[in-house]
Amino acid sequence: MLKQVTTAVPTPPPKVAATGTATTTAAAATTSARRSTARRRRRTVWVR
Repeated sequence: MLKQVTTAVPTPPPKVAATGTATTTAAAATTSARRSTARRRRRTVWVR
């Protein structure tokens, strides 16, 4: 599901990615996922 996010996360350091990126990505993915899934079911725009 979050393949694009997983590819973009490994770029920064593990600590930053696990703390800031993971939290921001998870929150953004959850919120965007609900709205994106409701309106766009074919397009998976997890990474905003």
